Amino acid sequence: MFCENCGKELEDGSKFCDGCGEKVEVNDIEAQDETPATQPEPQEEKQTETVAAAPPPPPPPTKKAEPEKPKEVFVETKKTKSISLTKPLGIFTYIWMFILMAIPLVNIIMVFVWAFGKNKNINKKNYAWALIIVYLLFTAIMLVGYLQFETIFSDMLDQIQDFISDIG
Repeated sequence: MFCENCGKELEDGSKFCDGCGEKVEVNDIEAQDETPATQPEPQEEKQTETVAAAPPPPPPPTKKAEPEKPKEVFVETKKTKSISLTKPLGIFTYIWMFILMAIPLVNIIMVFVWAFGKNKNINKKNYAWALIIVYLLFTAIMLVGYLQFETIFSDMLDQIQDFISDIG
C-alpha cells in the first residue's frame, strides 16, 4: 500500500503516512483484498445466465502534493512586539525606576521619555502618565497655597512695616 500524497510505501493497516502525516484512506477493493476472510462463503450453484459485472467505482480524487512548509521558523512580527510591550514589569524594573525617580532632573526627563517615547512598555507609559498627573496636581496645589499665603500674610507684612515705620 502506498501513500497517495507522497508515494511512500506504508505498512498494512496504517491510518496515517509516516512520511507526510496525511490520513490514509483505504479503498474498499484494497480492504477486501487485505482482510482475511473469517468465514467461508457458501458456494451457490452456477447459473447458466451471465450477469453483467458492475463497473468499478471511480478512483478517489488525488490530492495535489502541497509544498513542504518549513518546520517552526520564528519570525518576529508586530504581534510579538505588542506582547512584549504589554508584558508586566518585573520587581527589579520597578526598583530601577524608583532609583531613577530619586535623582533630581533625571526623574523629570525619564518621566517624559517613558510617557511620550515609542515602543515603551505600556506599564511604564501608564506609570509615567500617572506621575505627570501627580506633578501637575502638586504644582496646582502649591500655586493655590502660595496665593493664599501671600494674601493672608501680605496684610500682616503691611502692618509690620507700618509698625516699624511708626517706631522709627
